[in-house]
Amino acid sequence: MIHITNEKIEQKEQTAITIGNFDGIHKGHIKLIESTIKYAKEKKLKSLVFSFYPNPREVIKNTNLNYILTREEKKKLIKDLGVDVFVEYPFDKELAIKSPEYFLNDILKNKLNTKAIFIGENYRFGNLGKGDCSTILNFGDENGIYVSIENLLNISSEKIDSTTIRKYILSGNVIKANLMLGRSFSLKGVVSIGNQRGRTLGFPTANIIPNDYKKILPQKGVYITSTFLFDINKIFPSITNVGHNPTFDDKSLVIETFIFNFSENIYNQIIEINFFDKIRNEKKFNNIEELKEQITNDVILAKKFHKIY
Repeated sequence: MIHITNEKIEQKEQTAITIGNFDGIHKGHIKLIESTIKYAKEKKLKSLVFSFYPNPREVIKNTNLNYILTREEKKKLIKDLGVDVFVEYPFDKELAIKSPEYFLNDILKNKLNTKAIFIGENYRFGNLGKGDCSTILNFGDENGIYVSIENLLNISSEKIDSTTIRKYILSGNVIKANLMLGRSFSLKGVVSIGNQRGRTLGFPTANIIPNDYKKILPQKGVYITSTFLFDINKIFPSITNVGHNPTFDDKSLVIETFIFNFSENIYNQIIEINFFDKIRNEKKFNNIEELKEQITNDVILAKKFHKIY
């Protein structure tokens, strides 16, 4: 897959493209991308995913946005789907004020050599979001470009979109977030040396520093997880705490994972934690014995989930 992150996006071959932010690469995004790839193969076109970076909301609203995926994670998922070209077009304030017609004619038609466009039913673009599906349909009619408007997918009558998924992750409802993603939400990072308090409690943990500060973190609490160790290419059941360890009045946020049936030294290794369900909220205990008893109960719940008896 060709990955373009600058404005040099000109395509000599004709393309079938899908457009969006694609934060999360959720089930709806996957359906859209797969439709684009299928059409491209049938018509002997290049399949192209067109996105912006940073997310236009960050530039237009001058705010920071926590992403569901890191850029590398997004790139890998798109590549694994079989896309030919992935464009992350630089988005700035100058581009934000461009008209929908500029985007359609200068970028899609002239630079991307577009012959087919696939978009979700809620897609808007151009200055103040003036462009919508009808704008693209008219553009397609005028230029002989095939346009497909895909309906948003639903789960229990709720539309699947990145904003909703982000809301569920922030509230700790990773079950619903995972249903919409079509896979488990995960955090990847390098194992660092912590205060080693877990070892003295009988539950040694691997503490990670997330590899992208812009990636969203789940609500503070204890979760049923699995942990993938890249160095040995193996996954282990685990529980993970996201929080500040209030029993010990710690100030810094930690992400610490207790990996079941594992005792190897993995400092400085990259691991990935997959989140399945939240066990409980963060809590301050009266003493260490209370904390140890609660962690023991947390482990029992997680082992039942993983069918470890």
